[in-house]
Amino acid sequence: MERHLITGATGLVGGMLTLDLLEHYPDAELVCLVRPRGARPAQERLDAALRDAATAYRREAALKRAGQRCRAVSGDLTLPLCGTSGAQVGPVSHVWHSAASLAFEDEAKDAIMQCNVEGTRHVAALAQRLGVGVFNHISTAFVVGDRAGDIPAAPVDPQVRSNNWYERSKVLGERIVSSSGFPTLRILRPSGVIGHDTTFGATTFSGLYGMVKTLLALRLRNRQDFAGQHLRIRADADALVNFVPVNLVTRGAVTLSAADAPSGVYHLSNISQATVADTLSAITERVGMPEPVLVATTDGFTPAEQRLDRAFTFYRPYLSATRHFGLAETLQHTATSMDAPLSRERLVDFVDWYLGTLKRRPSVGGTTG
Repeated sequence: MERHLITGATGLVGGMLTLDLLEHYPDAELVCLVRPRGARPAQERLDAALRDAATAYRREAALKRAGQRCRAVSGDLTLPLCGTSGAQVGPVSHVWHSAASLAFEDEAKDAIMQCNVEGTRHVAALAQRLGVGVFNHISTAFVVGDRAGDIPAAPVDPQVRSNNWYERSKVLGERIVSSSGFPTLRILRPSGVIGHDTTFGATTFSGLYGMVKTLLALRLRNRQDFAGQHLRIRADADALVNFVPVNLVTRGAVTLSAADAPSGVYHLSNISQATVADTLSAITERVGMPEPVLVATTDGFTPAEQRLDRAFTFYRPYLSATRHFGLAETLQHTATSMDAPLSRERLVDFVDWYLGTLKRRPSVGGTTG
């Protein structure tokens, strides 16, 4: 029986990926490397995460297959060989390395590097120990840092100017797997991952959802400053931002695998991009703020606008320049449509789903998965 090893199955991309693999590889066994948390053992965490994913994406049929063909192995990416052994995992033909810290703050640098750089090194070493033939490394399209315009699917310059520690860690992670000697290495680069394009559901929240949570928190803490006036935000109204539904990402990844796509870099981004103006308009409307005025500088900013500007430090590079991620290599090997139009009204649907989740589960909204 073919066996796939998956990291990050409790996260947004990894959970959807696991469900897709169960359907696309009906005879394969899936082994998920999961870190126990507190009193919750690895298998319990995996089962709960897959239930949440199946509910969010209406994939209950795939979940039924998990009981027979999907098992957890206790592991920790921060440990050599992920704290496990070949005997616990068994023979493996494919690895899907999806686990990552999505944190970005300077104060989180050490934790980001430990997970995304050393963790990748440990997963690659485990895969080498197991004699894996195919390694699928899920990176990010934003490894290109401050580059804008047309972005080819190609190895990134190690001297690229990254916007934050998350991007930098992903550059270094790609370098590690690229030098690991796997017979087939696919570097898969999603853009900004959001929920399912039909259900709007998601299981962990960053990117678009981080902006929603940031603006909502500012409005709730500063009602007088953020509820009644058209605040200025530093952003380019006409720039395009690439959000891609999670099911497009994983469908693209799995069909590349099913097509035996060769080693290379593959973007998993959206052909249709949302404008920055539509994105911020959709968010501010749904969190109860007047539509913002998008400007190029902070000249004349009020104290409230300065607070907002600081809160948006991480997001600003993605709201100020357009990037067109090349999809030719991906589309050459898959019939999957990498196109999910995101009008302002469609963005409102994603924002509303998330706000509804926040009301039901106030603790939702972390930045790691």
